[in-house]
Amino acid sequence: AEAQLQKEIEELMRQAEDVDAKEDSTYGKGKRGSDLPEELQRREERLEKIRQARLELEAETAAVAARERLQKAAEADAAAQNASEEDRQKLNNKADRDREKEEVATELAMEKAELADLEPPDLEPLESDQLPRRGLAHQADGTPTAKTQRNFTDPESHIMKGNGEMVQGYNCQAVVDGDHQVIVAVGVSNQAPDVEHLEPMLERTIANTGAIPKTFIADAGYWSEDNAELCTEAQTDPHIATGRQKHGQPPPSTKGRIPKDLGPKERMARKLRTKKGREIYAKRKTIPEPVFGQTKEGRGLRRFLMRGLEKVNGEWTLWSTTHNILKLFRFQRKQAAGAMG
Repeated sequence: AEAQLQKEIEELMRQAEDVDAKEDSTYGKGKRGSDLPEELQRREERLEKIRQARLELEAETAAVAARERLQKAAEADAAAQNASEEDRQKLNNKADRDREKEEVATELAMEKAELADLEPPDLEPLESDQLPRRGLAHQADGTPTAKTQRNFTDPESHIMKGNGEMVQGYNCQAVVDGDHQVIVAVGVSNQAPDVEHLEPMLERTIANTGAIPKTFIADAGYWSEDNAELCTEAQTDPHIATGRQKHGQPPPSTKGRIPKDLGPKERMARKLRTKKGREIYAKRKTIPEPVFGQTKEGRGLRRFLMRGLEKVNGEWTLWSTTHNILKLFRFQRKQAAGAMG
């Protein structure tokens, strides 16, 4: 787009010079044609907007690459410290190389942010209760790939799959309790995959309720061995689908004890095929799914009114709060009716 617009601008400049020459011969030099043609102004404005978006895109992917380098350097340091005497020197050399790469990536991220007139990027690791950052596709040196995109209207949003089609939006998370469909934790990120959201949402659930969930149910988008282990360490019983199921076709039931030689994924899949596991996982259809259905269909939340991650997060929190107020109102009304009866 930049190359094409530059070509069009050069052609319009040539035409403008021809017009200037004709007007000078007719009206005298400097009497007309002092302003750029309107069409040329529009193209220059568009070109400037595209160039600024490219600079911001380059700054963001450079920051993503720097965070990755920072994490690798930290992992290499930890591996070297915990290594045996025999392997320590080799791992120390690797850690030194990783630190050098991290320093180069960090310096580039700072330079790119300055070129784009942006604040220096936050390269510190996220706290466990923070939702993941968007990870744009990039090359090893932090350069965007040919397919990396940035939205002009809302640069913090991201392309995601919704209802079988691609949409420009955000990933809204909600944890719902199993007794009253009350939302106990919420969050919004611009990272499409759900798997990275389980840990912060579990942390927020425990912090908000002051209790550890007895059972934590999640669909296949949240499955990973690390997430299953995380739930177990938090003393909550995980029921996370390990693969997509066809609508209306529950997994086949399995009887007997789970073999000890199965891997984590196979053990979870087997657990969900037991009678108890099937009953627990089936509750997902009556706990979180109706909440999203009520919000989107019953209350009409189809798109957010605000732009930007912070504002959308505030809007989603407001929708979730009013959902809980409605649940409380209906519960109290039901209790009052029962008392009168």
